[in-house]
Amino acid sequence: MRTTYIIGAGASKAVWGFPVMKGFLRDWKKETDGPDNEDGRCLESYLRERFGPNPQDANLEDVLSDLDQSIHGLGGVWYGSEGHALRLRALAIQRALIEFIRGRLTLPDTLAEGSIAAYDKVFEGFKSGDTVVTFNYDIGIETYAQRKRDPSNSEDDPFIAMLQGRSGILGDIVTRGQQYGLMAREYASLLLKLHGSVDFRCCGNPACPVRASIYAPSFRSGERGPDAQCKCCGADFETVIIPPTMAKSFERFPKLTLLWRVAEKAIQEAERLVVWGFSCPDSDHHVRWLLRACRGIGGKPPTLKAADVIDPEHERVIDRLRCLVGAEGSATWRGFETHEAYCPPEG
Repeated sequence: MRTTYIIGAGASKAVWGFPVMKGFLRDWKKETDGPDNEDGRCLESYLRERFGPNPQDANLEDVLSDLDQSIHGLGGVWYGSEGHALRLRALAIQRALIEFIRGRLTLPDTLAEGSIAAYDKVFEGFKSGDTVVTFNYDIGIETYAQRKRDPSNSEDDPFIAMLQGRSGILGDIVTRGQQYGLMAREYASLLLKLHGSVDFRCCGNPACPVRASIYAPSFRSGERGPDAQCKCCGADFETVIIPPTMAKSFERFPKLTLLWRVAEKAIQEAERLVVWGFSCPDSDHHVRWLLRACRGIGGKPPTLKAADVIDPEHERVIDRLRCLVGAEGSATWRGFETHEAYCPPEG
């Protein structure tokens, strides 16, 4: 049964102890303090001005969206080439916040046995043709694969093949030179990180010939991280993390449109969904639109036959999903409070 896994922040909280979006900023003060941390003080000032005296209670996605709107204005038409005080300040704040996000989502050096067991259980039976769709910025899934599984065994392990394939779909540069739009091979399964990732990097120059490419480290042994500057034009790299508003994100990071299109196809063709730690909030209209792909297109009947939801409030999440995917009578739904309680179906 072709399966699409949808992984949310609740999964990373359960496995790694990472905060969800609502509590993400509660430790920001401790991590931005310091006499030399000018970016931290600017971030503190901005948060207090925009979100009141208790900015640590603000939802991270709300903060990212607020910055995105401040930077780009109404459709990107408000600000001229000379810039604007609010926009220029928001750019600096955004940079500081992304660095804060990277720090908060740093994984421990030692992989706990419980972390391995959690992913092992949920991804038991993962096979070629299955897809993982996630809205998380962290690299928990990648780290699990790198430390638990054998990266040299991609031919026999579809999960490792999926992780190696992400570099192919994100990049337009192969070892023998720049080949725009060329993928070295087709990958049956893909990890689709639709909101970016702390390890996604791209050239910051909009005019660069390889600006569309997103660098993501592969899992081949000995590969080093990206340089600080683009080898094509010399501009600085930037981290690809986007807010839910996505006001200008597809224009800035066109590769993300490919990820969303592939995700739409994977959801549309899924016979089974496994939704782990994703509450499907009413406010995320882009994701809700994406999930409606399960309804089929052009009169085609939906393919969804089964759906498993792993969430402390799984009954509420199932109600939301049923309304979106339109498979009320044709799919079997199961709910589990935790990944420990999850029981993968046989076959």
